[in-house]
Amino acid sequence: ASVGMPTAEWDALLLADTTLRADLSARARMTVFGGGLPMHHRRRRVGAVGIAGGSPEQAAQCAHAALAAIGLSDLPG
Repeated sequence: ASVGMPTAEWDALLLADTTLRADLSARARMTVFGGGLPMHHRRRRVGAVGIAGGSPEQAAQCAHAALAAIGLSDLPG
């Protein structure tokens, strides 16, 4: 999410690109499980939030709820 996209979207990218998959798996603090979302405030990315513990879908729902609770969005607009 810190790179500006939900972590759930990485799955499709990594399936198509083995070099990218190998590079990202070696990065510290990088995960591609669903539940990570970028945080936007007034069209600027201000951080990211990651939720884990359930299914990727449940984690994403919780992450969206967390952003809504503090008045932020995962979308830049």
